[in-house]
Amino acid sequence: MMYGLPTSTDVRKPIPKDAFFASKDVKGKDRSLFDSQVHSMTVRSIISPETVNLPKGEIPAIYVIDVQLNQPEISDSNLLLLNKIGHKNVYVLSYSGHSRLAVVEGIVFMTAAMPSEETSVRLEGLDLDQTWDGIVRSIVPDLRSDLSLKEAVAEHRRISSINDKIGSLKKKLGTSKQNHERHDIHRLIKELEKERDHPQPTDPWPLTNDFDKRGLFPQGGVSVMQRVKTVHQPPGGFINPKSMSETCFSDGLELRPENVSPQLMGTVVDYLSRFVLGDSREEAFHIPITGAKRLGRSDEMEGYMGRISGLDDESVINACRASSFDSYVRAGVPPKPDPSDILPDGATCENIRIMVGRVKRFLDEHGPVTQSCPDFVGGYTETVSRGDGDFLTRDTVWDLKVSKYPPTQEQTLQLAMYFLMGKHTPYPWFSTVTKIGIFNPRLNRAYIFDMLSLPKNVVKSIETDVIGYY
Repeated sequence: MMYGLPTSTDVRKPIPKDAFFASKDVKGKDRSLFDSQVHSMTVRSIISPETVNLPKGEIPAIYVIDVQLNQPEISDSNLLLLNKIGHKNVYVLSYSGHSRLAVVEGIVFMTAAMPSEETSVRLEGLDLDQTWDGIVRSIVPDLRSDLSLKEAVAEHRRISSINDKIGSLKKKLGTSKQNHERHDIHRLIKELEKERDHPQPTDPWPLTNDFDKRGLFPQGGVSVMQRVKTVHQPPGGFINPKSMSETCFSDGLELRPENVSPQLMGTVVDYLSRFVLGDSREEAFHIPITGAKRLGRSDEMEGYMGRISGLDDESVINACRASSFDSYVRAGVPPKPDPSDILPDGATCENIRIMVGRVKRFLDEHGPVTQSCPDFVGGYTETVSRGDGDFLTRDTVWDLKVSKYPPTQEQTLQLAMYFLMGKHTPYPWFSTVTKIGIFNPRLNRAYIFDMLSLPKNVVKSIETDVIGYY
């Protein structure tokens, strides 16, 4: 048995690099880096109901892929690129008689090197979902056992992010000469250590009502955005945008005039950001994919999606064309202009790259992201029956706005509705959320509001008069 797996799982199917590069449109520096680190790839085993006595769950199969390396190390970016093959994959990374196991579960996890003959893949669980859970936890043994895999990975990313910040501050502390500066750095380190070691254990905004199953599938109703447009708000809004705390960032980059609509710019920055943050293409673009299906243009959409592999010009152009189908799902309007006629120029592609990069840096710093495109099933009503957010971190529901202007009272109401609807769902990831936030990569600014500071009468008004809870 290879890697401790039954012989029934054996496949031994090579993955030609040229075919992989062509199918994923890998070129330029990405291809050169991959070529320099990876010698060959082979699907070694497939764990599925057909090869082992395990039923599938949400996961239909697990692939074990041999990766022969040209050097001892492989970059995370190359494993993320390789993971675009699809499926749930276990990578056996081998070089000079030693191997490491790696998986991609939002981020890359990897074991230390061990003699190749001692390498084994754990095969335990009642179905393939549990088997994958066990494989990941065997590779990352410090994942919390009291959390689901997704929650444990998010917690791992949270702690890792805080540890990175602490490490940077300690380096800065070592070079600082000023006593007041050293005092401030030391205080920040202690605050971060407290945040890392004592996470908020309970829901600061507990749901007092029992979960109402009628909210799962409300009949009729409008979207969150449609509802926001019809609501008469008090002067300044339910949440005055000026009450949000504002943080400005600087990267020295300037945006140039664009040749696509502002609405499409916002949509494509949103979907490409989800993609570079780890969602598959299908996950990141699932709404426009749905729009294309409803219009009977799935083959066309498949062509666009197949040409999205990163942030190169071709990927950005095809992401714009794919994203334009979003309008049919959101508003029932076919894309205009026709997707095939959309051709972002060089400046527009560069602007999109800059803004997606800003989103990634911001969420890497303020994350980790616990949910991408969170929905509110269980929180919808007969008044508001549709709508989804952009990103969720542990304590904040975030919306991306690619506008030239600061937040408006319509946008703060939109986020307040997301927040309160989230609290009416059964989803555990909303339990620690206490804030709403807007990140605008065009302005490179973040705006945050603490929902715990919102007066109870305002909360009640939004819940009953706007959303329709009773």
